Amino acid sequence: MLTTEEFLAEIRLRAGKDAEVGRALGLPSSRVAELFSGKRRLLYHEAKTLADRFMPEESGASISAEKLAPILAACLRLAPKDGWSESEAPRLARAVEYGLGLLASAPANQDSDDAVAVAGQAAMLRLRESRLEA
Repeated sequence: MLTTEEFLAEIRLRAGKDAEVGRALGLPSSRVAELFSGKRRLLYHEAKTLADRFMPEESGASISAEKLAPILAACLRLAPKDGWSESEAPRLARAVEYGLGLLASAPANQDSDDAVAVAGQAAMLRLRESRLEA
């Protein structure tokens, strides 16, 4: 079991940007900064929301081949002609994890084709952003 500090560090790593944490929680950046600095306590419902969004495999979210395939397909559209390098694998994994996290936290029907397609597109955009930042 993680301490609150370890949990928040893992969330920050997986989210990539504090703004993503703020969007997930509906909090302004000042409140998110207070969470990460320890000046504000993490509430239970906030921890649950963050775990569902950024740690779906640990929060009990179902990861099926049907959900994974379109997310992978969307990300693979960005594959370099010579394939992925070992150094790019973590970025690809984070993008796929992000898409799965969106499905886990989606208030709409997670099994709908539309929800899966949107998660795939979001994962692809996340991957594109991370490649531009590198």
